[in-house]
Amino acid sequence: MKIDTTTPYLDSHRIEVQARALRSEETARITGVVGRYIANSFRTFAASISEARKMQRAYAELTALSDKELRDIGMTRSDIPAAIAGTLRRPVELTSIEGSQTQAPAPAQAANDEHIRLAA
Repeated sequence: MKIDTTTPYLDSHRIEVQARALRSEETARITGVVGRYIANSFRTFAASISEARKMQRAYAELTALSDKELRDIGMTRSDIPAAIAGTLRRPVELTSIEGSQTQAPAPAQAANDEHIRLAA
């Protein structure tokens, strides 16, 4: 029997083996991607829960303080939600620089200083 050399010979077994290998590699790649996505989602969720618990503890601690204790730290009860959220803004006079209190000059004093400098 003579083999026809003009028609390309197809080895179906070899093609099936290659297809299975490619399918297996792609399945492993997709499984890894999905697994990392699920792990990252779980980590984000756990971090959110942890942060919410910290905020609840801080809120409970601040609300347990008396009004005098809150004034001692420069807050009022209405400042507590902003302090917990991290959006509490303080006037420049209350901002500490290198551990020392800075005081803005009184407007009248600043005007007097300017007047004295002009007269000199």
